[in-house]
This record gives sequence, C-alpha cells and structure tokens, in this order.
Amino acid sequence: MASRQLNIRLDERATEELEAHAYLRRVQPAALARDIILAFLRDNGDEAGLEAAMKSRADHDRVSRQRAKVTPLRPK
Repeated sequence: MASRQLNIRLDERATEELEAHAYLRRVQPAALARDIILAFLRDNGDEAGLEAAMKSRADHDRVSRQRAKVTPLRPK
C-alpha cells in the first residue's frame, strides 16, 4: 500500500496545543499528529458503513482510471 502525505490546517490555538503536547513527549508535532490520526483510525475502523464507503470510493477511482485510459487525444 502506498503512503500519502496529508496536509491539515489548524487554528493558532490548536497548533500551540499540539506543539506543547509534542514538546512534553519530546517528539516533532507532525509525528504526534500522525500518531493521533492513526489511533483515531484504529479505534474507529469498525464504524458502521466504513467498509461500504471504502468500496464505493475504490469503485469510483477504478472507473475514473478506466475513463482516463480511453479518453481520445486531440489531434495537433
């Protein structure tokens, strides 16, 4: 499975709070944010409808890729 980068925006207060927690744990704020997100996903992975939503997204992506492959090129 390929990894992807996730960019999130936090307001000033949340940023300062994340930085404070990271400082106390002696880790980088980005590493702490990653741990928080992974813990959330692990704890909520069995949420009702999640599996169906992921399948729907995969089906949509697969159709989009197939359409992209058959799109005719414009002549120059």
